[in-house]
Amino acid sequence: MKPKLPLYIAVQLEAGFDEDRRRIWLPLPATKKQFETAKKAIDNHCSGVILHRFVCKVPCVGQFIGKSPLSKINHLASRLKTLDYEQVLKICAISESNLLFDTVEEMIEFTYNTKKYTLSPDYFNMEAVWSDASDKSGEFTSLGYLMREAGYDGKPKDRRVPASLDLRGGFGEELYEELETDCV
Repeated sequence: MKPKLPLYIAVQLEAGFDEDRRRIWLPLPATKKQFETAKKAIDNHCSGVILHRFVCKVPCVGQFIGKSPLSKINHLASRLKTLDYEQVLKICAISESNLLFDTVEEMIEFTYNTKKYTLSPDYFNMEAVWSDASDKSGEFTSLGYLMREAGYDGKPKDRRVPASLDLRGGFGEELYEELETDCV
């Protein structure tokens, strides 16, 4: 069995002002109860919390994470936990290719349709691809030859955020404004 490659997303919540400012990191995915517990830990005056920053260790995510609602990022984090080693390698290969995801919704859609992409780790040049006597079209990456199923555009379908992961609740729209990102 192959080892699980770590994919990690966390948010830093902030409450208070100036010298009374408090922050806490919340790993995602988080349930509403976990979010409430973190919120209560830093917001003892009920003044409200904001998202201060994200940290992520997921290829492709840094480009759109700060422009996405927390509920969608939380849903993505839960979906990433379902991926196996080969599926995570596909994400890494996609991040090096022209098939790169443009939105968090496209990345969520990938987690539901990982078989729409094929990564051939033994192919690193055209000679190897054509010697397989296949009619293949795709892109070379450092992880091998990446192909997307013909006709599959990766555009998101309506994938509802599970109620237990939808952190919108009554926390206000300030949680969804463009955020500072800190992606590694």
